[in-house]
This record gives sequence, structure tokens and C-alpha cells, in this order.
Amino acid sequence: MRGSLNWIQQPVNVTGVLAGFVPLAYLVYFIHAFWLNIPRADSLRSATIAFKTASGTLTLDDILQSAIGHLTIPSYLMTIASVHLLDWNLRVELLFNFTIAVATFGLLMFLVWRTDRQIFPFVLFPASLLFFSVQQNLNWIIVYHGVWFHVQFLILLAATLVIFTRNQRNGLIAALVLTVIATFSHGAGAVGWGVLLLAMLFNGYRYQCRDQPCGIVLRFAIPVKQHCQQQHTPAYRPGPV
Repeated sequence: MRGSLNWIQQPVNVTGVLAGFVPLAYLVYFIHAFWLNIPRADSLRSATIAFKTASGTLTLDDILQSAIGHLTIPSYLMTIASVHLLDWNLRVELLFNFTIAVATFGLLMFLVWRTDRQIFPFVLFPASLLFFSVQQNLNWIIVYHGVWFHVQFLILLAATLVIFTRNQRNGLIAALVLTVIATFSHGAGAVGWGVLLLAMLFNGYRYQCRDQPCGIVLRFAIPVKQHCQQQHTPAYRPGPV
């Protein structure tokens, strides 16, 4: 604790931390200025889920249906919860996505902090500038694009668990569960299996049985991939709005 207090008292470190919050503050203003509580083109699949939920006609097949070629089950579940609890308030969903994005950035910076505190104040601002850039405006003001935030957070959290729970079965199981959820969050979630494998290999992970890290990951990844292919339905392509 004393070391952290001494670190934050140094002018260079204070300046770096404060500068890192500037892009985030501007993004908050940007979202507040431009978000709307109406579905956009890429949100129309979620609109179908919302309407069926409200009318009581929602089925499991609807949740498993792909949106523009991707399974987005966590996003659909969030929409279902929003319909029941908030009468489908898209602004709340946007706020939830934003919170996940901030948590992802915080987790990433935590890893940098634990790795090398000396470079942390110099990394924080450029990383924040890239991560919270308003150039990727659709990711911030359209609910559907929030699936990217789910995937990033789940993959990063899974890798973090592997790093900080070396050779512990519970940590590995939790990381595998998170990666499965990421896989069903968006097509890009499949990348999590490779990230998980690399995290295990670079951290000298050895599971307490005969399996090696590659075998453990593949035994989970292959069935999940096959399930995704079996559940795949024709892609939903929204028309002009």
C-alpha cells in the first residue's frame, strides 16, 4: 500500500493517470450527445427478439438464430431482460455495454500495472486514446455492436484467470467457461481459444492430470465449434432503415 501511495505522489505518474481519463471523459460526452433510444439497422435482430419477448412468442430457436452470420446469445439475453425489467430501454443496454468496455480497459491496464509500473503512466494515455476513440462511433451508439465489448472482456478475463491462478483447476475451469460464453457472444469469440492456449503455454501451465494445455483447450473448443455449426441458421440481413 505504501509503495502505491509513493508511486501516485510522483508528478509524472499523476499527470499520466489524469491524462488517461481525458479520452474517457470525451467519450462520455459523445455518447450522451448522440445516443438514441430507438433501434438502428444492426439492432433490428434484437428488435425481433424484443417484440417476441413482449408478445410471449419467443422460442429457443429465436435465441439460437444467427444475426448477420454470428451467434449473439448474451446480447439476446440482455435484450430479453431489458424487455421484462425496463420495457426495452436501449439506453440502459448502451450503458451496460459502456460499463463492460470500461471494465475491459481497466483489466488491461491492471495487467500492465502488475507487469511494469514504471511504464504504466506512459502507456495509459495512448492506450485510452485508442480504446475509447470516437472514430469507432457505431460501437458506442448502437446496441448490437456491444457484442464486441462482451467478447473482449470475457477473453481478457479468461486469460487473466489463467495468469493469476497457475496450476489451479478452478481457475482453468472458470477460464474455459468464460471462453465458451465468448464464443456464443460473437464469431470473434472463437479467437478466445487461441488466446487461452497461449496464456497457458507462456505461463507454464500444467493441469494436474495427464492432459497437456493444448489437449485441454481442444477438448472444449472442438465440441463448441461443432455445436455452433449445427445451430447455424441463414444469416439475418437487415434492410434499409
